Amino acid sequence: MKNILKSIKTENRQIELNKIAHILIPIYGIYFIFVLIKKINKSLELEIKSHQKNGLYYTDYRIGYSNGYLYCLSFLPLIALFFLIANILILFKVSKLQKMLKVN
Repeated sequence: MKNILKSIKTENRQIELNKIAHILIPIYGIYFIFVLIKKINKSLELEIKSHQKNGLYYTDYRIGYSNGYLYCLSFLPLIALFFLIANILILFKVSKLQKMLKVN
């Protein structure tokens, strides 16, 4: 998450980099993961819209919502497996998006 925020210009970031650690706070972290995901998605949307003038078109701004739900339920063994698989898939999506943002 920190890497994707680093690839977003400061003026488009909706959350500070040091706030990511708040997901590690027990109980509050379960709530904050959704705040974090919402703000990262809004930051991505702003960044992509600023790049669309240069020919970058990307419409899937909802990155990580399913991961947030699985993270909250990951204390269950079967859900933890799905969380791991979902994280691997989201890493591919995020790395592709980072490459697109760096090119433009």
